[in-house]
Amino acid sequence: MTSLSRGAHRLKGWIALGLLTLLLLGGLGGVAPSQAQNVNQLQQRQQQIQHQIQSTQRRLGELRQAEEEARRRMGSLRQNLRQTESSLRDNQYRLEQAQKALEQAQKELQELEDRLRRQQQGTAARLRYMQRQGAEHWWALLLTSRDLNEFFDRRHQLQLLIEADRQLIQELQAMAKEVDQQRIALEMQRNEISLILQELAAQKNQLQQQAVAQEQLLSRLANERAAYEAAQRRLEADSQQLTLLIQQLIAQQAQQQGGRDPVQGTGRFIAPVRGPITSGFGWRVHPIYRSRRFHAGIDFGVPTGTAVRASDRGTVIYAGWYGGYGYTVIVNHGGGITTLYAHNSRVAVGVGQQVQRGQAIAASGSTGLSTGPHVHFEVRVNGQPVDPRRYL
Repeated sequence: MTSLSRGAHRLKGWIALGLLTLLLLGGLGGVAPSQAQNVNQLQQRQQQIQHQIQSTQRRLGELRQAEEEARRRMGSLRQNLRQTESSLRDNQYRLEQAQKALEQAQKELQELEDRLRRQQQGTAARLRYMQRQGAEHWWALLLTSRDLNEFFDRRHQLQLLIEADRQLIQELQAMAKEVDQQRIALEMQRNEISLILQELAAQKNQLQQQAVAQEQLLSRLANERAAYEAAQRRLEADSQQLTLLIQQLIAQQAQQQGGRDPVQGTGRFIAPVRGPITSGFGWRVHPIYRSRRFHAGIDFGVPTGTAVRASDRGTVIYAGWYGGYGYTVIVNHGGGITTLYAHNSRVAVGVGQQVQRGQAIAASGSTGLSTGPHVHFEVRVNGQPVDPRRYL
């Protein structure tokens, strides 16, 4: 098992725990306004699993990295597999050509050996004939010449005959030796190519096995990522339910105050923290899921524990855990305007408490569905999210 697959395997347990937590405790679902009063019980219940939730978020980053690494590894494996298959085809062609050349060389060698054998047989037959005739016969052949010119001509013809046999045998032997050397070289080449083919076949088999394992890993990572995307959809549902909740809480607050307007804000909003805006309002590519999602607020990048301050004076209508938002504070500024501060490590106010502009109401963190410490800040008008930068 590769380090990548072991990492993905470890992620599985964390992800299962994180998702179970989100499903059991995430979202407000059917929470009524009266439940917002029971903040202490909700916080105590969530505190027991807060460490696991935060650990799950860290593991989620590892999951995304593991998926990206698995895809890069798969691309590399596929490239290597294509190269190996190409080498297999090339060497298979080379082997076929070498086999044809070897067969041709063996055929030529056989023909030369047959010619050499026939020539040797012919020469041996002539030598035996000459031996049977005896030296007297050949001397008689020479001595029966009519004149001296014929004598030397006959002797020369006999010498040419013997020399021709000798040269032909030498040539055939040399050709046979050369063809035999070619045959040996071709056999070595064929054996070498056969060995290369065996190695390439083994390499291809190994790459195919690795590709199958990588596909399985990608499938597991995709399934786990899909589960988190389902959790993200739950967060979006939380955001929609938040609209109704805010409207209900504002109505309840007005009813409790006998129809009087709550504490009115000044209309001059300040940023909840001093820090860079790391993500704006509107549609964006989600940092965890890599999919296009609507971001209902803006994010400020600050360290954990940074004091989160009320943007304007108003009345706290929600303080506690809210699903994927983590620890959340909602302040009603009157006139249908509310502000929301999410992913805090803790809250410092309670429901019904009046707060002033710039008052610390929470400490920043990375609770809920979060990739790291930051403050998620929303401005809502009659429960609907609007771009907070219009008010800052």
